[in-house]
Amino acid sequence: MNRIITLLKVWKRFFGFLFFCWMILMRLPESWAQSSPLQIIQEKAKAVVTIQSVNATVLAGQPQGIFDKSTGRILILNKIRPVGYERSGSGVIIDPSGVIVTNAHTVTEAGGIAVTLFDGTRVFCKKVLVVPNTDIAFLAIDPPFALASISFAKPDKISEGASVYTIGHSEYIKGTLTGGRIIGIKREPINGAVRTSYLRVTFSVYKGDSGSPILDKKGDLLGIVAAGREGRDNATFAISSEVIELAYKTFCDQPKKEVNPKKS
Repeated sequence: MNRIITLLKVWKRFFGFLFFCWMILMRLPESWAQSSPLQIIQEKAKAVVTIQSVNATVLAGQPQGIFDKSTGRILILNKIRPVGYERSGSGVIIDPSGVIVTNAHTVTEAGGIAVTLFDGTRVFCKKVLVVPNTDIAFLAIDPPFALASISFAKPDKISEGASVYTIGHSEYIKGTLTGGRIIGIKREPINGAVRTSYLRVTFSVYKGDSGSPILDKKGDLLGIVAAGREGRDNATFAISSEVIELAYKTFCDQPKKEVNPKKS
């Protein structure tokens, strides 16, 4: 009898072990299907673009007089010298129809704006809206193919200490993923409600990183890089997605400025 009881206990443990293994195997596909934050952010890189704005001016020097022997007249000549500048920054596709958010200082008064997509395809901006009293601008392009886009994060999900990520655009860290944390949140009254206007995060940015996305672990947009600061903490300031989303509604309702760049 004791032997039978012992065998029953052994079989009970054995079947219990098999049940435990079966439960683990049932959960494995679910765990495998869950991507890490870095994998998610890397996939979102397809919605990050390069923006180049060009403006051209003409400078004239002092007029010069030349005596024309054939006519006996003095000809007055003005020397004209073309001068141009180019600004570069990053932007984020927020609507697959071809709407991009970036910094206003990158595109203000630009004569032409070109957008380079993740695969190197270069398209020209057809419309632009600079939101008054902000550093936010929206661009519209004709999508050459189906575009990836990044959704806005929910305002109530923004909290100090949360992990954040960005995709570098400057020549030093272009295409690289950088992680940090939110260490400051500025809230102020905007359009009749207290909203998050700026974020302060703990990673460094460089020249050309303006407009780069600040993303949460789900790959949703928390904001875009506005400026960096040198110092002990090398803090970066970002315009929050709550303000951007509010401005985007304005973008959808207002007429945009036509942009007709000179195609080369």
